[in-house]
Amino acid sequence: MFNFKRLLLSVAVLGMLSSCVKEYEATTSSDDVKVFTDLKVSKDFNWMLSKQTQLAINVLPGSKTAQELEGKSISLLDENYATITVASIHDSKAEISTNLPVEVSKLYLFIPFTGSLQELNSFGVQSITMNAVPTNFTGSTKQFRTVGRVTCTSGCSRTISNTVNDITVSNNETVCLTGTLNGNLTIKNGGKLRICGTAKITNFNVNGNLEAYIEVSENGTLEYNGHLNLNTKTYVTNYGTVNISGGLNINNIASFTNYKTTNVPTVNINSGGKLETSGEFNVKDGDLNNNNILNNNGTIKVDKGRFTNNSSGTLVNNCKIEVATSDFTNNGTFYNNSYLKVNNGTYILNSSTNNYYGSASQVSTKHFTWNSAKITATGDKSLIKVADKTVINSGASVAGALDVAITMVLKLNIQALDPM
Repeated sequence: MFNFKRLLLSVAVLGMLSSCVKEYEATTSSDDVKVFTDLKVSKDFNWMLSKQTQLAINVLPGSKTAQELEGKSISLLDENYATITVASIHDSKAEISTNLPVEVSKLYLFIPFTGSLQELNSFGVQSITMNAVPTNFTGSTKQFRTVGRVTCTSGCSRTISNTVNDITVSNNETVCLTGTLNGNLTIKNGGKLRICGTAKITNFNVNGNLEAYIEVSENGTLEYNGHLNLNTKTYVTNYGTVNISGGLNINNIASFTNYKTTNVPTVNINSGGKLETSGEFNVKDGDLNNNNILNNNGTIKVDKGRFTNNSSGTLVNNCKIEVATSDFTNNGTFYNNSYLKVNNGTYILNSSTNNYYGSASQVSTKHFTWNSAKITATGDKSLIKVADKTVINSGASVAGALDVAITMVLKLNIQALDPM
């Protein structure tokens, strides 16, 4: 039989840049449920799937001056000294806000410029004072992996600090742009362009069979006029701002990694392509189509078009996805570990798809169409909240603890729907 043991209503999940926070709306508790209108969120329901950490850091100069520390990076490290996120020091202060996996047991602050390391005593919201003095690492053989640090002050084969119309990056060369590019970019075998200034690119070519890299620093900007096609072994990593006017196509053995802000009109992740985002990724005018791999650890917003995870696509959502005006359709494999919101469209699960809901995950949608798809709830409890119409067709199935909140019309085109 089709069994609603408990219905969960009115729970909102707010996504921040590189961070997820789950908060309650006004709710009450009711365990004696007989009709849909009786069903509420239990007061002891635990929506916490990560440790939220917000740090306000006061940096004491130590042996350095405040001017020397200005703009330098400060990293949040885990127990294995791997970088979780990076911020910049301004006016002897820095701010870090991030959500952490529940398995993280220790945290450190690290200033690469001075070699300063400080262990945090607790998680959560707190103010920290840190001395920018070298730390004695006697007995430690661990290496600090400062992922997220892109600089044009070292590691450059050459630096372009003026305004140019063309840049050609030679074989295995690293070109650092601190000035402005207005025009064409060519990258040859193994070449890398680091953008610490502004690159306004009208034409992009890759020559050779080796990798081509583009890195945008925290203060850098990449503006691409037209469709940006990332083909074989082309890799873009953004720690700053990327604006693309004509659409983004990520093709075979290519990737786009976003840590801060990316604005595009449309996105196609094609066979062999990969998109990973931990910042704000905004699809402004059209559709987002995933045919391979999309990992979201930040916020993805699709303003006007559809979000479609196609049959060959694997979508992992660890933070927030919002589809403003159209539909979200899963034709492939979808791991929802946090929050998906479909404001005015339909959440569609088509036949022969894989749908995995992590602990305390939520889908909030206007309409819901469930077509012969299996949903596997892997945690304690997950929620689908439907504001208007729900259609459940034959072959739909559930494994695990899933609650479906329906406030308007329910249509069942089934003979039975049993937990598997």
